[in-house]
Amino acid sequence: FDQDKSSRQLYEHDFLGEFSCTLGTIVSSKKITRTLVLGNGKPAGKGTITIAAQEISDNREITLSMAGRKLDKKDFFGKSDPYLEFHKEGPDGKWMLVHRTEVIKNTLDPVWKPFTVPLVSLCDGDIDKPVKIVCYDYDNDGGHDFIGEFQTTVAKMCEVEDSIALEFQCINPKKQKKKETTRILESLF
Repeated sequence: FDQDKSSRQLYEHDFLGEFSCTLGTIVSSKKITRTLVLGNGKPAGKGTITIAAQEISDNREITLSMAGRKLDKKDFFGKSDPYLEFHKEGPDGKWMLVHRTEVIKNTLDPVWKPFTVPLVSLCDGDIDKPVKIVCYDYDNDGGHDFIGEFQTTVAKMCEVEDSIALEFQCINPKKQKKKETTRILESLF
């Protein structure tokens, strides 16, 4: 489905296609890519779906508390409605979404709820593997505005000492030379 709204009702979104197989097929293949088909069995254009399987034996987790400071104003009549996306790099070099925070309405200084994520989801259990954090301004029409991004590692995020937050530059490359960048603060629980 193509999600156009924040609704959880599937009939309010556009059906793009489907693919069915057994869990055993996915697990034995590790990674499988197939063409999406419509309900009548015909190809759904050129769309494909890729599903990857990974055995999870690492049960370590990290709890993060994130906040922003002086984020860019993206809404014409208000401030911004920021949220964060956490991505890990896949074996093919593409970034995969692993976590999305809640949207904080009408602020340039958001404080997101603390959240816990398994290390195997965030960085495949490798604390030195890059994690990309992207900040967006939420828009009801689905055309979310890019605020900025940065990369770090779990090892770096674990350098928080005595409840003093780490600070990362959240950079929008198109605006980097024009003005001071915004900041994302992080601390661990």
